[in-house]
Amino acid sequence: MTSYADADADAPWQGTKPLSVNVAVRSLLSDSYLSHVSRALAEAGFHPRTLTLEISEQDPIQPDPGEQWPQEPLAYFHRRLTHLARELRIQFAVDDFGVGYASLARMAELPLTQIKVDRAVLHHPLAVEELALVARVARDALDRGHAPQARAVIVEGYDDEAPVGLKQIYDLGIHHVQGYFCGEVATTALHPLDQTVRDRVATLVRGEE
Repeated sequence: MTSYADADADAPWQGTKPLSVNVAVRSLLSDSYLSHVSRALAEAGFHPRTLTLEISEQDPIQPDPGEQWPQEPLAYFHRRLTHLARELRIQFAVDDFGVGYASLARMAELPLTQIKVDRAVLHHPLAVEELALVARVARDALDRGHAPQARAVIVEGYDDEAPVGLKQIYDLGIHHVQGYFCGEVATTALHPLDQTVRDRVATLVRGEE
């Protein structure tokens, strides 16, 4: 967070861009870990809503051997995340959806603000159908009037070799992708994309390339 605060201070934009940090399921059960997160946010001068903690789908939601939880694991973890979101005002995402312990129940029932789809889904023969299902689940709470907005869906690992095009992804209502397809490598500096890159992305979204 300290490094991100430094980069944010040097950026040309007003307002801090969102920050995502990977987190283990066990860490979210630790009050000590969450105290460190709160202190780090305060020291960096960030509003808690700036931070999204990403829970990997490869991390099981289950008690350790010999440990007992008062409820079924998914229900217990749901209550824990709801409490943390209310008390700390931070946000949560599921990362690597489509691998490991991925399940629709886990994606649908946890109080998440983002769903990050693993790149493996892009290369599956039923990729478009799977992405469409994820998009519907992300809109479910909104459609039922239980949330003010749909959860964001982010497709990870998109590149020029992906068999699914940006237009197909965009037409499903998924407007966020993460990956190497803009001709620039990641750096610690935050800056706008070159206009030629932006034009190419727009061309891909329109399906003209």
